[in-house]
Amino acid sequence: MNSGRPGPPFFSIRGLEKSFSGKPVLKGVTLDVEEGETLVVLGASGVGKTVLLRHLNGLLHPDRGEVWVRGVRLNDLDEDRMAEVRKNVGMVFQLGGLFDSLTVYENVAFPLREHTAWSEREISERVNEMLAAVELEGSQKLYPAELSGGMRKRAALARTLALKPSAVLYDEPTAALDPLATRKINLLIRGLQKRLGFTSVVVTHDLKSAFVVGDRFALLDDGKVSFLGNREAVRRAGDGLMREFVDAAQ
Repeated sequence: MNSGRPGPPFFSIRGLEKSFSGKPVLKGVTLDVEEGETLVVLGASGVGKTVLLRHLNGLLHPDRGEVWVRGVRLNDLDEDRMAEVRKNVGMVFQLGGLFDSLTVYENVAFPLREHTAWSEREISERVNEMLAAVELEGSQKLYPAELSGGMRKRAALARTLALKPSAVLYDEPTAALDPLATRKINLLIRGLQKRLGFTSVVVTHDLKSAFVVGDRFALLDDGKVSFLGNREAVRRAGDGLMREFVDAAQ
């Protein structure tokens, strides 16, 4: 944890359960994410990490249990109020989610045009500021198909940050990237979080990446959190799945 700020958690999850087609995925997850920290959710493929993440901005709704964002219970919100939550809780999707028919500039400008009454000059200034923040200066006229995988992830991050969210959710941000691009994305995630102070939740199966970006670490296994702790606790982990993750990352 890195904030030291008083007050309730940014995210609070209590007894979260979710099934699909009768198959349980989350079986009673209870977890807090403190204001200003980066929590990494680890786990093997298919254990429900992305399902958990999508509950934090209301893209999925619990079968049972509760999800709270800064003291607001998402279970109770209609779509209009949920839209306000989503503006404040941005999400970077695994494949970036960029619009193929729009340039990088238009992609980053899209949420500003949808959710603000800013002038084109204000939008332009913000887009250029965000592209500089993710080291994509000069890419404004390019289309997603012209970008490398790492550049697409950075453009998606610029779009997410355009509305100045208080929290950012990352779904496998380094998936399918080469080692150099992975390192660049990890350092960017960590640097932006430190500089801007937002709360982050990062879903990954890569412990090496997790150690670069994370303050605390939660291991999801069989639908529940089986481990929760900081870096030192991860390194001290004894027998069990977390130990396997640590050994595999050596």
